[in-house]
Amino acid sequence: IPCYIKPLFAPLQGFAPPIKTGYNNTIPGSYATTTRADFRYSRFPVPAIKDSNMSTILLTHEDCVNHEPGPMHPESPERLKYVLAVLEGVDFSNLDRRPAPLGSVDQIARIHPRDHAEAVIAAMPSEGRQAFDPDTIASPGTRDAVLRAVGAACAAVDAVLLGDATNAFCATRPPGHHAERT
Repeated sequence: IPCYIKPLFAPLQGFAPPIKTGYNNTIPGSYATTTRADFRYSRFPVPAIKDSNMSTILLTHEDCVNHEPGPMHPESPERLKYVLAVLEGVDFSNLDRRPAPLGSVDQIARIHPRDHAEAVIAAMPSEGRQAFDPDTIASPGTRDAVLRAVGAACAAVDAVLLGDATNAFCATRPPGHHAERT
């Protein structure tokens, strides 16, 4: 993997050997030093890897490009388009490419109260834009983009914990950096 893309995969390297990409590998417990052995005391059992030649799973969907927060917003569809263009390169030909499934309210309700999740989804605009706060703006494509991002994250975790993959990368948007327990 070229050095310009390694940081994208680094946080999901938990079941792979440590990576050496210039991160501070001296910090105990940092993701750059995590190995399969580090998970023996975690709440998840270390899965048996079914195939030692498994590739990274890439989960994405064209719906994720349809979230349009507006021309002045820094989080734009162009960011995902660029990442996906890079991932089309020969260096990434071994990625196991899978469509991001639609997530569900049940999956969202694992973190957020069900009524909150349902209210946010119901408030998604069918035209124009809806600002939930100054930095969180929804468009007609946001609902499906959000559900694809939720579905991708859950599918990625399931695949790794079940041993179907050594790691996974979700190329989705909108980003979940505003998502926190409510």
